[in-house]
This record gives sequence, structure tokens and C-alpha cells, in this order.
Amino acid sequence: MFKIYLSRTVSPGIGIHLPASIEEIRDAYAMLNGTDTIPLETATAYIVSSVPNMYPYLYEVPVTKHTLEELNYLAYRVEWTGLAG
Repeated sequence: MFKIYLSRTVSPGIGIHLPASIEEIRDAYAMLNGTDTIPLETATAYIVSSVPNMYPYLYEVPVTKHTLEELNYLAYRVEWTGLAG
């Protein structure tokens, strides 16, 4: 499981645990998008994971719907293989 924190430069962030349902991902994205008028592309994701060496690869990943879907898929795969502590 990953814990992800989506953050904007001018507003509070939103936390979500992955893997998550499609609805949870959409809700988090919509909440983050509605936090201010600056384009969502300025948001970044901060990921906490028990998978070794994951942090440097996923530090400050730009947030898009595609990125969230990909991170969610990765979280499902990690959970399925038992790599996450």
C-alpha cells in the first residue's frame, strides 16, 4: 500500500491511500482541482511506501489523472506481489 499526499503550492494538500477505487481517485483529483484557480499541473504528489528505494523515483511527481491511475495500478501490483511490508 502507498500513502500519497497530493499538494498544491498555494493550498492544503489531500491525502489518499493507494490502491484505491476509481471513485476515490476521481474524488481526490476533483477536490485538489477545486482548491484554487492555479492550473492543476502545478500540483505534486508525495508518496510514502515501504517498498525499498521507491521514494527517490516518485518524489514530487506531477499530478495528472493518468499519473494517479498509474500509481494506483503500481500499488495494486505491489500489494498483489507482497512487496509492500
